[in-house]
Amino acid sequence: MFVVLGSDSVAHMAEEIGDAGVVVPKAMMWAFLLNVPFTFVLLITYLFCIGDVTEALSSPTGYPFIYVLQNATRSVGGTTGFVVVVLILLVFITISALASTSRQTFAFARDNGLPFSKWIGKVCARR
Repeated sequence: MFVVLGSDSVAHMAEEIGDAGVVVPKAMMWAFLLNVPFTFVLLITYLFCIGDVTEALSSPTGYPFIYVLQNATRSVGGTTGFVVVVLILLVFITISALASTSRQTFAFARDNGLPFSKWIGKVCARR
């Protein structure tokens, strides 16, 4: 799902980009071309490291992905490092998704497509 969100966020921000007819398609293609191979490698690696699925699901951490990382690294420090990377990536994709969602909400309200459109679709620039 996150692989698709990279290019989806670009599409939602197209109104804010100069020369969008050229820049947006390039950004969408680069998002797919870079993310899909890495995601495929990540998936294959994850599947080889998962071990016993029932153990992963009943992990004391409550998160099967942490169990898999622990199996793969056999180190608390390595597992912690990978979990931090995953959390940072989740923060970035959340920011991207929220930015595109807020932009779409504003554009829809600007076109009077939402209740309270006059309030939501207004931008106040105070100095």
